[in-house]
Amino acid sequence: MEIREIYKKKITPLNLDNSLKDAILKVIIINRKVPIVDKNNLVGALTDSDLLGIIVTKKYGLNERLKNIDYISFPITINKNENIVEAIKTIKKYNLGSLIVINGNNFPEYVLKDYELLDFIEVDGIAKDFMTKNPICAKLDKEEDLLKMLVFSKFRNLPVIDKEKNYLGILNVNKVLKSIYLNNFQTPKNIIQKTKTFDEYEDIKVIKKYLKENEAAIITKENKVTGIITPYDIIKEFRE
Repeated sequence: MEIREIYKKKITPLNLDNSLKDAILKVIIINRKVPIVDKNNLVGALTDSDLLGIIVTKKYGLNERLKNIDYISFPITINKNENIVEAIKTIKKYNLGSLIVINGNNFPEYVLKDYELLDFIEVDGIAKDFMTKNPICAKLDKEEDLLKMLVFSKFRNLPVIDKEKNYLGILNVNKVLKSIYLNNFQTPKNIIQKTKTFDEYEDIKVIKKYLKENEAAIITKENKVTGIITPYDIIKEFRE
């Protein structure tokens, strides 16, 4: 199966004359990253993590043109006519959350996310076998401090705990960025997303299904975080 068969609607990339605010709205819609073109050729991309970092550090104004943003980097790409297996192998090899899909003219048509590949991977076992054990968690604090920790931790998903180490919810980069955008670029009073949790002995197939709609599954024992599973944790188990 070719990659182009997965997506039904092509994305519209931005160009270097678009503003930072344009990029924030676009990445919220696309998720993960927004491709940037110049004269119809891909020249780079900005991730939602990049954009959240810019907001938190206040390095640029919202009307700054993308041609002046030094966060732009050239992403790893894959041709739309490649097989799905090649996409899985590439994401696994480079530990990526997404790939920019291009056509034969080097023009971006889609951003392929890791969770869109889960249907093509067969796994068996329990959550404990796949989870990252004892992940870094953010302790409940002021929203501004939680934002800084999310940005500087470099994680897309950061569990939040209280003083007794009980699980409260998760900080997800894209959802946090969206809430800031909807709050007119002011930090909302609550940026913590409450989520379902799973037991260490939950069937991984149940969690895989959950991850098709959510970026991370939190594993708990007596409401204490013991692990986290992302789509990549399943993708890295892929065998040809």
